[in-house]
Amino acid sequence: VTQRTPFLLKNYYWICETDEKFNLLVAFLRKHKTSKHIVFFSTCASVEYFSCGLADLLKPMTLLSLHGKMKARRHKIFDSFRKLD
Repeated sequence: VTQRTPFLLKNYYWICETDEKFNLLVAFLRKHKTSKHIVFFSTCASVEYFSCGLADLLKPMTLLSLHGKMKARRHKIFDSFRKLD
Protein backbone atom coordinates (compact mmCIF):
# COMPACT_ATOMS: atom_id res chain seq x y z
CA VAL A 1 0.00 0.00 0.00
CA THR A 2 1.38 3.37 -1.00
CA GLN A 3 0.90 6.07 1.59
CA ARG A 4 0.65 9.62 0.33
CA THR A 5 0.99 12.90 2.14
CA PRO A 6 -1.94 15.23 1.34
CA PHE A 7 -0.87 17.84 -1.20
CA LEU A 8 -2.16 20.79 0.85
CA LEU A 9 -0.72 19.61 4.18
CA LYS A 10 1.43 22.22 5.92
CA ASN A 11 3.46 21.80 9.09
CA TYR A 12 4.18 24.71 11.41
CA TYR A 13 6.36 25.03 14.48
CA TRP A 14 7.85 27.70 16.67
CA ILE A 15 10.85 27.68 18.91
CA CYS A 16 9.78 29.65 21.93
CA GLU A 17 9.92 29.88 25.68
CA THR A 18 7.68 27.51 27.62
CA ASP A 19 5.53 30.30 29.03
CA GLU A 20 4.78 31.58 25.49
CA LYS A 21 3.57 28.29 24.00
CA PHE A 22 -0.12 28.38 24.86
CA ASN A 23 -0.62 32.04 23.88
CA LEU A 24 1.17 31.49 20.56
CA LEU A 25 -1.00 28.44 19.86
CA VAL A 26 -4.21 30.36 20.58
CA ALA A 27 -3.08 33.27 18.39
CA PHE A 28 -2.16 30.92 15.54
CA LEU A 29 -5.48 29.06 15.68
CA ARG A 30 -7.45 32.33 15.78
CA LYS A 31 -5.52 33.67 12.80
CA HIS A 32 -6.12 30.47 10.80
CA LYS A 33 -9.66 29.74 11.97
CA THR A 34 -10.96 28.82 8.52
CA SER A 35 -8.59 25.85 8.28
CA LYS A 36 -8.56 22.49 10.03
CA HIS A 37 -5.68 21.77 12.41
CA ILE A 38 -4.30 18.87 14.38
CA VAL A 39 -2.35 19.88 17.48
CA PHE A 40 -0.21 17.23 19.18
CA PHE A 41 0.54 17.10 22.89
CA SER A 42 2.94 14.75 24.64
CA THR A 43 0.46 13.06 26.99
CA CYS A 44 -3.22 12.14 27.21
CA ALA A 45 -3.50 14.32 30.32
CA SER A 46 -2.14 17.29 28.33
CA VAL A 47 -4.78 16.73 25.66
CA GLU A 48 -7.52 16.78 28.31
CA TYR A 49 -6.13 19.84 30.07
CA PHE A 50 -5.40 22.01 27.04
CA SER A 51 -8.56 21.06 25.13
CA CYS A 52 -10.64 22.54 27.98
CA GLY A 53 -8.76 25.84 27.81
CA LEU A 54 -8.78 25.97 24.04
CA ALA A 55 -12.51 25.26 23.87
CA ASP A 56 -13.21 28.29 26.05
CA LEU A 57 -10.80 30.61 24.23
CA LEU A 58 -11.67 29.58 20.68
CA LYS A 59 -15.46 29.73 20.76
CA PRO A 60 -17.34 29.26 18.44
CA MET A 61 -14.69 27.17 16.63
CA THR A 62 -15.20 23.41 16.63
CA LEU A 63 -12.69 21.62 18.83
CA LEU A 64 -12.37 17.84 18.93
CA SER A 65 -10.22 16.18 21.55
CA LEU A 66 -8.53 12.88 20.75
CA HIS A 67 -5.97 10.74 22.58
CA GLY A 68 -4.88 7.14 22.95
CA LYS A 69 -6.92 6.28 26.03
CA MET A 70 -10.22 6.93 24.25
CA LYS A 71 -10.20 3.47 22.67
CA ALA A 72 -13.59 2.99 20.93
CA ARG A 73 -14.38 6.70 20.45
CA ARG A 74 -11.10 7.50 18.68
CA HIS A 75 -12.25 6.43 15.21
CA LYS A 76 -15.58 8.22 15.53
CA ILE A 77 -13.89 11.46 16.61
CA PHE A 78 -11.28 11.25 13.85
CA ASP A 79 -14.02 10.63 11.25
CA SER A 80 -15.81 13.72 12.55
CA PHE A 81 -12.60 15.72 12.07
CA ARG A 82 -12.17 14.46 8.52
CA LYS A 83 -15.74 15.50 7.64
CA LEU A 84 -15.33 19.08 8.89
CA ASP A 85 -15.19 21.73 6.19
